[in-house]
This record gives sequence, C-alpha cells and structure tokens, in this order.
Amino acid sequence: MNLKWSFIVRGAYSYLYDLSHHLDSADIVIYEDGEEGIDLTQYFSSVHLNHLTNPEDIYSKAYQICSFLNGAEFLMYENKADAGYIRLERLINIDQNKVVHYNPHQPIERVDIDFKINQISKQTNNNHIVAEIMRAAKSDIFIQTILFMCAHEMNFRTIYQTLDEVKNFLKAKGTNLNELGFSDKVLKSLTHTANNYETLGLAARHGNMGHEAPKTPMTISEAQSLITQITRTTFEQSFDFNLPFVKKSNFDISEIRW
Repeated sequence: MNLKWSFIVRGAYSYLYDLSHHLDSADIVIYEDGEEGIDLTQYFSSVHLNHLTNPEDIYSKAYQICSFLNGAEFLMYENKADAGYIRLERLINIDQNKVVHYNPHQPIERVDIDFKINQISKQTNNNHIVAEIMRAAKSDIFIQTILFMCAHEMNFRTIYQTLDEVKNFLKAKGTNLNELGFSDKVLKSLTHTANNYETLGLAARHGNMGHEAPKTPMTISEAQSLITQITRTTFEQSFDFNLPFVKKSNFDISEIRW
C-alpha cells in the first residue's frame, strides 16, 4: 500500500494491538514501530489521505476515518469506560519522514469523505469485523453516520440523535424497533429522560416544557447500553455484522475471531 501520511495515535492498547496485528484492509492500516516493550509507538494511515496536501484537511479526513474505528470500539465494549477511542497526535509526512504541523481550529461535526477518490483495487480476504465495516461504510451513509455518532461523547443528546438515525433507517426499510424486539416502554424511558430538563438540566435535549419528570429516569449507563443493543441489532439484521462483545478491560479481542 502506497501511503503518504500517517499519524501517531493513542488509545486502548488491546484494541490498537488487535488492529495492528490482525486487521488486513486496503483502506486503513494501524501499525507499530519501535522497540517492543520499551519504546513501541502505534501509527494510523489510510490510502484515502493520499490526495490531500493541506494538513488541516488531512487531519479532518483522518479524524473521520478513525471515528469509524472508534464507533465500532464503543459498540464492542460492554464497559464504555474501557473504550479508549483512538486519538490522532503528530502528523508524519512518510516520504520525507518529518513531522507536519496542523491546527484543527474547527470541530468536525459530519462525515464528508469522498471515497470515490483513491479507489481501492486490492481486495483482501480478511474477515476481521473492522475490515468488513470499512468496506461497507464506504458506500453506506447510514453506517458512516452511526459510527461517527458513536465515536463521540455518548451523552443523552447524542444517544437520542443516534436513536433517530436508526428509527429513520428502519422506517425506510419498512420495519421498526418494536419488530427488532425493543418495547415502547423501554424506548419511552429513554426519550422521556433525554428530553426532560428537570431531570438532566443542560444535558437535556429541551428546556423546561412543563412535562412531568420521569419517576425512574434512565441512567446514562443504561442509555448507552440500550443504544448499543439497538445499533448492534440493526447492524446484525441489516448488514450481517456480528460484532464481538468485549466484557472486561483486560480482554484481548484477538482471542475471539470473526
């Protein structure tokens, strides 16, 4: 793979290790360099950065691609605190082997990658779930959007946005969350909590609308667990993505193959 740009990255070591040792993708690469056990550094690169020259643009597109990895990580970890999220640090010009300064002064709030640029001709037979997700995401806006949302702070506002995205997707397919096994009672508990200013204050989606606060508000942990179940079920039913489930922080996801 001819690559022009890479980033030093930080994140949950077990996830980065798995990607660097087991992910075979024509779109992205996570690799390690340095001395094992002493000064080992993880890097991220993608062929989809090759046509770019402006450092801020390179960072923006790399951030978006990493959000797909981070969204998948969020969905795989039972304890959301264990999802370390890959963070981009120094930008490296690979050809010149030098650090390039960038200054991302604006938040990145949507996915705007044109995957028709830098078309991939090589196809791999790797069945790593992240490779499968990347292949599908390039041509599916819904997958891109959901993973991008899950890659950010999953507070009640973002969780509600993700719920809206899934409901709209299912509606277009002629189905709904009830048919996927989610009751109106549990969905209403989420939306009632997320909307209620008396319960959440500034974290709520709305100001005080005069609605009675829920007697038993859903906790953020419960809400994150629910949106994870909803998203995983939707991915499984619609795209045949069978995401592994990581149940403890020291679990090496390379121990289970897909």
